[in-house]
Amino acid sequence: MLTPIAPHALTNRPLVLPAGVSITLKPVIEPQSDVVLTFDGQYGVPLEAGDIVDVTRAPRVLHLVHISTRTHFDMLREKLKWGD
Repeated sequence: MLTPIAPHALTNRPLVLPAGVSITLKPVIEPQSDVVLTFDGQYGVPLEAGDIVDVTRAPRVLHLVHISTRTHFDMLREKLKWGD
């Protein structure tokens, strides 16, 4: 899934891509600019002019735990204080 960060329009939606798709990014970096590639908001890597970023599917599967005692909407009601 390719998700825009802080979109400012409702038309900027996440894109679900096929598993075999590879994305190549070739950023245009101006002199004296600081460009940092961030992974999930946790780890940043400074980029320099001429750097290329290839994004591919990870070889491992991510297993997520789902707590069945509450639904997605229950969680939204709690966090967004719907109905308070």
